[in-house]
Amino acid sequence: MSMDMVNRSSMGAGRVLVIGLLWAWAALGAGSAEPVAIPESATKYQLRTGDRVQYRVAEDPVRASAPLVVAVNSVGEASFPVSRDSDIRITLNVRGKSLSEVRGELSERLLADYYHKATVELALAEKLLTPGKIQFFGELKGTIPVLPDSPQLMLSDAILQMGSSDFADLRRIKIHRLDPDTQQTKEIVVDVRSILKDGTREKDVALQDGDRVEVPQKWIN
Repeated sequence: MSMDMVNRSSMGAGRVLVIGLLWAWAALGAGSAEPVAIPESATKYQLRTGDRVQYRVAEDPVRASAPLVVAVNSVGEASFPVSRDSDIRITLNVRGKSLSEVRGELSERLLADYYHKATVELALAEKLLTPGKIQFFGELKGTIPVLPDSPQLMLSDAILQMGSSDFADLRRIKIHRLDPDTQQTKEIVVDVRSILKDGTREKDVALQDGDRVEVPQKWIN
């Protein structure tokens, strides 16, 4: 066990005890289980508020047959205990992220302060059953529901689905999207007219739950 890590002044007594248990277990050569197999459909799923995930660290010294269940709260965060019986938790913003992305971030945090090796097991336990939504405003107004496990909806297809307007400027459509990491809204400008006219599908953008799509008005018809 690294003494300089244990002696950090910022650590409380509880944290020191947890680290000691974890590292002592690693020193004894405790075996680790294989990561939980995650279906391909779940690996592409983006977590949402209300979802629940199964969580376990294979090297956790507190052994149990069943994984913990961690919920995504109303602001898109999930708190993962560093060990099954520990009050110390790592809180991550997980909304809009895949299980593999969350697993990578969580593993880095655990390795930084608590484990020599951290095999993080994550699986989707329960999806939020209520639909999400994509909102359109400006020259095209309306809402498109986003159902769990529904195919990806491309922006050009959504525009066609919303209908046409003689005054809509399809060259300057803006997607307003919340970044789950920074909690800042970013704008993505897309020329949908060229996509529909020239078939340049590589310039299309897949819409996400929570997107707000602004369709501006033409200055000249």
